[in-house]
Amino acid sequence: MMVALFGREEIIDLLLKYGADPGVQDAMGNRAATLAAGQGQQALAKKLNAQ
Repeated sequence: MMVALFGREEIIDLLLKYGADPGVQDAMGNRAATLAAGQGQQALAKKLNAQ
């Protein structure tokens, strides 16, 4: 989730390629897409939501 928070799209692409689940929630109920969107990374949030 931290890579989404910091907008590290190349790492997110790699994680998704190897089967990472973008729907996993943290202890506060946030998903990676929510964290990305909160940091203004709308394209990244859209990519995560599409998975």
